[in-house]
Amino acid sequence: MEKSVGTGLEPFIRKIPGMKQIDPKQCSPLVLAYVGDCVFDLIVKTMVVGRGNRPVHRLHEETSRYVQASAQSYMMRFMQEHLNEEEHAVYRRGRNARSVSPAKNQSITDYRRATGFEALIGHLYLSEEYERLTELVTIGLEAWKKNLIQKEMKEQRMRENSRYHEAENHTGQDNSHTLVIEGRNAVLEAFRSGKPIDKVFVLDGCQDGPVRTIVREAKKHDALLNFVTKERLSQISETGKHQGVVAYAAAYEYSTVDDMLALAEERGEDPFILILDNIEDPHNLGAIIRTANLAGAHGVIIPKDGQSG
Repeated sequence: MEKSVGTGLEPFIRKIPGMKQIDPKQCSPLVLAYVGDCVFDLIVKTMVVGRGNRPVHRLHEETSRYVQASAQSYMMRFMQEHLNEEEHAVYRRGRNARSVSPAKNQSITDYRRATGFEALIGHLYLSEEYERLTELVTIGLEAWKKNLIQKEMKEQRMRENSRYHEAENHTGQDNSHTLVIEGRNAVLEAFRSGKPIDKVFVLDGCQDGPVRTIVREAKKHDALLNFVTKERLSQISETGKHQGVVAYAAAYEYSTVDDMLALAEERGEDPFILILDNIEDPHNLGAIIRTANLAGAHGVIIPKDGQSG
């Protein structure tokens, strides 16, 4: 990337008839941004194409994720601490410049910060500081890539939770591995005892003290929280005494390692035991336990107040 922007391309551009040496200090911040926009666009497109040959509209989509004002604004936040005094001055001039172009689908703050970003890129390019340009751009790109990964993981989690919630509405759902806990005191005690709770159903509109406490506990323990109608709660309830709250928990009992080994011996099988640690998401834990059960495991060991489960 550095080679193409620096020593590779620039000398040949200057050989084109009519090309002149440009002093970046004589350029307005918007002119610097005009140049910087092109330079950064070329860097990103080179990077995107290097990831594999794809239809052009796909290349445009991925490129836009990096060149939009919000992305450049985000990168600039991480680049700023690495700028020297002169670079800071160039950035501020670009950020504070009045532009006639509207901020399309972007906040004014992001748009101005992005203009400062592009002005800095243009300044470094015209000053032939290619090594410094690539150094700062690399810092910005790495920060934005991490941000994109985090966003994708969050969106994936939301999609999975959405599918999980939709599955809950199927009348034919198999709850054979689920313990239904009903009533405010029972649900609250389950949380406080450390029992993994997968889902909590709360009567929509109920805002009294115990219910608010249960909602806080559900959020703290990353349990899926659903506000439903009284009719829906009645469908879920097995006793009819839900008091506006029903919770689902994995219906597996805690036992000792000796119990697991005894079970294997009783079945005439070699011991098959899973040992887990640092499982923070109760949904992951429940999925692992259900998979282990289907695979014929004799038990799953997890840290829980010094006990094995």
